[in-house]
Amino acid sequence: YTSEDAFAGRLPEGWQVVAPQTDLSWKQALLPEFEQRAERVPGAKVEEKNAVLCWHYRDATDTELAEKNAAQLVDHLRTVLSASPAEVLNGNKVVEVRARGIHKGAIVDRVIHECSQQLPDGRAIDFVLCVG
Repeated sequence: YTSEDAFAGRLPEGWQVVAPQTDLSWKQALLPEFEQRAERVPGAKVEEKNAVLCWHYRDATDTELAEKNAAQLVDHLRTVLSASPAEVLNGNKVVEVRARGIHKGAIVDRVIHECSQQLPDGRAIDFVLCVG
């Protein structure tokens, strides 16, 4: 299992943070910008997760204003975060900033590695199912 932002995963020994030394200082620096844009665009909202900050505009009442703000925000963030430990994703009616390298694929790699070490006789995992 993985948390929804892939910051933690459930391994045989319990829930563990994928990268405990991850620098998340960028979140507090960006939060005011996200909140200001949410105030400017009716229906937009900010969502903060462990290693992710999102600006959602799916419910925005003024689509043109929301898309203009999203484009401006993405351009601004890509400039500001170019040398930071965070990356910008422009999704479906959402602008997301997440810690670089923290994603569900990282959890899958770690789980496969951990499970492979526990298999007897040097056997390898031959099938993985990921859902969600």
